[in-house]
This record gives sequence, structure tokens and C-alpha cells, in this order.
Amino acid sequence: MAQTQPRTLSKPLALCAGLLILVGTGLTLWVLADTPRPAAAATPTPAVEAALATPRPPPPLPRLGPAAARRAQAGDAPRPSEVRPATPLAAALGDPSAPRRLVVDVAALLRTQPIQVALRCLPRMDRRALENMRALGFEPLTDLNTVAVIGEVAVLEGRFDAIDWAALDGAFEGERISPNTLLYQGDGAAFALWKGQLVIAHRDREAVLAVLARVEGDDPSGPAPTPRGMAYGQIPAEDLFEVLPIDRQVARPLAALLTDEGAGLAFSVDADDDGLTIDAHLAEGGPIAAQALASAFETAKAGGLRGVPAPMGEAIQALSVRAQGAAVGARLPLSVHTLAALLGDCARTGELP
Repeated sequence: MAQTQPRTLSKPLALCAGLLILVGTGLTLWVLADTPRPAAAATPTPAVEAALATPRPPPPLPRLGPAAARRAQAGDAPRPSEVRPATPLAAALGDPSAPRRLVVDVAALLRTQPIQVALRCLPRMDRRALENMRALGFEPLTDLNTVAVIGEVAVLEGRFDAIDWAALDGAFEGERISPNTLLYQGDGAAFALWKGQLVIAHRDREAVLAVLARVEGDDPSGPAPTPRGMAYGQIPAEDLFEVLPIDRQVARPLAALLTDEGAGLAFSVDADDDGLTIDAHLAEGGPIAAQALASAFETAKAGGLRGVPAPMGEAIQALSVRAQGAAVGARLPLSVHTLAALLGDCARTGELP
């Protein structure tokens, strides 16, 4: 597997990062690097089952600005520029220039058996982060709806109004910067709490305020990524080498080529009680990028040019690669049984957090 320098995350983002790895594409690809053993599936706790049984409301219709609303009442169609994003999260995501935009529907994924299996293998550090959040009055497994990343800014959607964020590590000072928003800064990080519904976090205050301006309508917001599955979005194609099991001597030149080409990778993750399915395809880039990406997928399927544990080799053999000209894509199905085997004994003996 390619070795890369870990990204430095501020402490308020530790829980977000852990959950994103677990319930997003990070989990489904990261487990391919583990040495597995067969294990049984897990079942959710009664408290989690009860919380997840609550039906979720349908997504709201797009909102109109005042001028568009007046024309709609007169029977005229609103102009595209006057249609606001349907939700605050969609407004936050409306920066098409961001190098990566990811969305993970945490609430939906937690309803599925594969994620319940994975939660048993939650690392000790992330379990401590969960307990710290619970001590502040926040239950991440039921109060968190969605995790998104825009560039390097994390946006969490859920119920946060009961949290005493200023008490986190005792190192953050808060100020009310608008009727809807509290901004906290300290310990090399900043995060905004908007209406108790969104937390916007980054190391840099200005990056937080830029996302917040789109949420509050002070800055225009472009289209959000089109929903495709329970986790979806677009990333620089070279990010793939942080999780794809390829020898680094092969990964480095391929990643460098994709970086030079400015290639973008669109992906989606779907889940049900039978398992996970990961789809990825080249969204930006020409024939050279397509050839590099196809080579990366085929190298991973061939064993990454190095020996791999048998269960991982069996799982990666299910990878199907589509390549025709500049159109390159791949799909990897991962059954619950295979996922549990890849995760190891913790999937059978570990405790749900």
C-alpha cells in the first residue's frame, strides 16, 4: 500500500475524521490493507436500533429568493441564479472549485449491517473521542446525520444545540458573530456552530467563514454534488493512492502523473444488509489520466505487485474495471462476510461503541 504523510487534523476534527473513515469510502478501501480472519456479523444495540427506526423527513424543495418568489406567484419561472440551495448543507457544498467534496450520510449507513460490523472494530482512539463527545452531551451515533468535506473544511450536520463546545479541552473561546452563529477559536483550530444544526470546522478561521457565508446566503453558492449512494463526492484522483493497495514504487509515479493532469475521481458507496458496493470513475482528465487510473486499478487487482493476504486478494479480485478511451471506472462489491473477514477478530468479539 502506498505510504503517504498523514494529514494533520485539529482536535475538534478528530471525531469527524474517525467517523468519516469508518462510514465513508475510507473504511471500505482501508480494510483491504488489513490481515483478516472470518467472523460473524454484529447486531445494533437496542438504543441505536430505536433511534435509527425514526423515519427521516423527505428532502425539502428548493427555496426561492424574494424576487423569484414574487415572479413564481405571478406564474413566471424563477431564473436559475435565484434558486437557493435546498438545504444549508447543500449551500455549504456549493463550491465547485474545491479540490475535494465528500458527503457521507451517516444516519443511513448506520442502519446497515456492514457498518454495524465495522463499528465493532472502532479503534481505541476513536472510542475515546466518542466518550468525550458523549460527556459533552452529544451522542454521535444518533445525533449526527451527515458528514461532509469541502476542500479541507469539515461540515457536520445534526443536533448540536446541547453541546458545550467551549468546554472542549478548555481551550476554545466563543463569540456570537451573527444571530445564527457562534464561532469558537483556540488550540490552532476554529469552528462555527450554526443554528445548532451545523458545525463547520477547520484550522483556519477564514476557511470556516467562507463556508459559513454560503450557508447564510451572504455569498453565492453553486450546485452541490449530485447524490449517488450513501457516501459520494469527488476527490483528486491521486487521493486514491492513500488507500489503494499498490506498491509505493508503482504508486508514486502514477499519483504524480494524475496530479500533473489535474485528474478528478467521482465515487459513490452504497450499502445494504448484504454488503457494500464502491463505484469510482474518472470525472476530470484526458486519455493520459485515464491510462494512469486504469493502470492503478489493474495493478491493485493483480495484487499490487506484492504478496497480499489471501482474503484481501480474494476481495480485490471482485474489482471490475471499465476502460474505454478517457472513460475509466471501477466497481468493488464487498459482502458483509468478506468485510468481517478483512476486519478480523474484532468484527466478532469487539463491542459496539
